[in-house]
Amino acid sequence: MKKRLFKVGLVAFALCSPSVGYAGVSQDFAGCDGLKKPKKKDDGMRGVAVIEGYSAFGGYNSPAAQRTINSCDRALSSDKLRPTQTMRRAHLLRARAAAKLELGLTEEALADIDEAMLEVADENDSIFFRRSMGVSLRLLRAIAQFSFGQRQEAVALAEEASALRPYALQVQMVSAMIRHRGRPVGEQSASPWADLLKLAPSWGNRLLAQEAEIGNFAAVSEIADSSAIEWPEGPISAFTFLQRQGPGLALTGALLSSLHIAYAHSIDGDTIAARSQLDLIGEKLATLDNGSEENMGIMKILSERIVDPYARLVEARMALSEGRVEDARAKIGSGQIVANAATLEFLQAAEEASQDNAPIEIAGTEGLKDKLEKSRNKGLGGLASVLLIAPESDRVVIDYEKSRPNIIGALVGGIFSMGTSLLGGIDRTAGFRSKDNADGTTTVEYTGVTTSGPLVQEMTLLRAAELAQESQKPRFAIVSRNDYTRFQTMRQHNIEISRTPIGYKSELTIRFLDGEAEAAGTFDTLKIIDDLGPLYYGN
Repeated sequence: MKKRLFKVGLVAFALCSPSVGYAGVSQDFAGCDGLKKPKKKDDGMRGVAVIEGYSAFGGYNSPAAQRTINSCDRALSSDKLRPTQTMRRAHLLRARAAAKLELGLTEEALADIDEAMLEVADENDSIFFRRSMGVSLRLLRAIAQFSFGQRQEAVALAEEASALRPYALQVQMVSAMIRHRGRPVGEQSASPWADLLKLAPSWGNRLLAQEAEIGNFAAVSEIADSSAIEWPEGPISAFTFLQRQGPGLALTGALLSSLHIAYAHSIDGDTIAARSQLDLIGEKLATLDNGSEENMGIMKILSERIVDPYARLVEARMALSEGRVEDARAKIGSGQIVANAATLEFLQAAEEASQDNAPIEIAGTEGLKDKLEKSRNKGLGGLASVLLIAPESDRVVIDYEKSRPNIIGALVGGIFSMGTSLLGGIDRTAGFRSKDNADGTTTVEYTGVTTSGPLVQEMTLLRAAELAQESQKPRFAIVSRNDYTRFQTMRQHNIEISRTPIGYKSELTIRFLDGEAEAAGTFDTLKIIDDLGPLYYGN
């Protein structure tokens, strides 16, 4: 057996739910919520199940939503699930609800969410439950209500969830996405991304696209100033491009981000910056084109469907900013256009600029704003699986104390010795590790044998705050982060045949900062300790 780390994005924080072909009652439970079959005398919340079904050709069978629902149906009707095992029943119902949201079965999902909440109503007195499974059910309900068109109610739930767990990545990501989807297209509104960007600064480019989606190009410019676009290197295969995987997905994202930035500059009248972005796109595409027939086909698709139509729009918007209405009309021409919020902004600007002339019209843009608004009601169901956060209890206090001993004495006594006595001279302290880097940053990590990813994230952030206090720094910022799911693997003839989730690992690279005043993208050292300390210190 070997233990391995697998780097994950936010969409992979929830425990994997194996969903292979029917293999008996044990597999029903495992295939639904990823846990073992309950026993007669326990609470039903047994350990994680082995993920089987590995294929050398395609990896682990993906947990297709319908197979998950089928497994949940059988598990929930099984006599192995006792009437007293209410937490496990709620856990199964939640897994089924998430799968139903993914398939767009919103009404059925909401019924499962309601039933799950009734099953665990007595648990709401526990802060640990409210911050884990409670916040999970709240956000699942918000996704369902948003799908029903109840945007205000969904946004209110998302805001409550964000306040309940402000330092958990997936909670902040889903909450911000729901609040973002509630913002109107083509109108100014407050951005919901600040807390997420503090936790994960590298998400800037992804959020740039979200702001461009609603036409908030002022925010696009702001994000662009603090985020670098990551372009893939080397030729792109047709497979990764068409499947929107790896370098293919990165290329499309980099292209669109650059075009959004160019359009934002054109609104500001900064023609030099706008054309610089367009030139950069040409240079990057040239470096990726190796002259092969496959690559030429990819570049042709990108040019015809994305780059050329959007670049014409950028050129036309620059002309409008400079008062050249007829030049703008000529740039638009009659070719293909991009039906996005930039086009909507251009039409609004063109209407104002051409009051004494014939209006600039673009074929196929009738009712564009309504179409863009309607499209925003879709897609949130795909985030549901991120929210399958494991239920937590006050056991986490014991876990933290084991990993970081005697911190209370150091804090209460005012002896700032954590960096020396606990970490400075010791390579590892029962789960925590830290090191000073040559560029003045510090890397702190925590490896936790736990089923809760958010728990590990918070413990790592709390440890970062302790190190900042030890250095007598009132603030710190996350420079970068890596988060992993940990598995124990089984191999046969040197081929992996199964794996079992055994925990999580978070790694933060932080920079300690002077100055008491709050600054964007930074954390207050004492506030982190005040917020998380009562949960993990036990005193």
